[in-house]
Amino acid sequence: MSARVCERMVRSISIYNLGRLASVWLSAALLLVACGDPVPEEKIADLGPEAPGVPVSALHRPGQPCVLCHAGKWPGDAEPTLALGGTVYVYNPNFRCDNDETVAAASVPAANVEVHVQDAAGRRITMLTNAAGNFMLKSSEGEPTYPFWTKIRYKDPSGVMPPVDVAMNTHVFRDGSCATCHQNTLGAESAGPIHLVKDQSSELALTLFPNATPPACPPAPAQ
Repeated sequence: MSARVCERMVRSISIYNLGRLASVWLSAALLLVACGDPVPEEKIADLGPEAPGVPVSALHRPGQPCVLCHAGKWPGDAEPTLALGGTVYVYNPNFRCDNDETVAAASVPAANVEVHVQDAAGRRITMLTNAAGNFMLKSSEGEPTYPFWTKIRYKDPSGVMPPVDVAMNTHVFRDGSCATCHQNTLGAESAGPIHLVKDQSSELALTLFPNATPPACPPAPAQ
């Protein structure tokens, strides 16, 4: 049931039963529980459809706020329920499209990157990125205690290069979806994508991820 339909039904109940106020609001509360929270529903709708050819799995929707859909708070929320989730990229200026100046245009998923978390209770958590650059912590594995500190680390499988470490400059205080703040574009409400390699030579990116391929460039605008 959509949030808009739910709101109309709640409004109708409130108007029709003015003489039974307590019963009205109890009914409305139960209805909202059944419908879900309209705010997350709108945010989920804004994410758009699944990418063509990518099945619903741990590899889908890189760069999007994982916990928004995997919150486990409302009927119909995606499984599994997640406590944390995000995507790590490697930045390579050689991958930038001629007609796309966004940071995301020069970002490709970084696989096999360790994501380390230490929470306020002293618990240490390690996650590993998959082929899409995604990492996640299931709620069944334990919720972190906020605030927590985090860093990412990549170990060269060949052992030729020393590990690459990138620590987050601030604590995480409330949101398990990294993409809430690390959106695809830089701005007042976004720190940009999580990058293992950024503002360094493209040679380092190619050395660490020699098989990385650039994202598909959008078509050039019509003249």
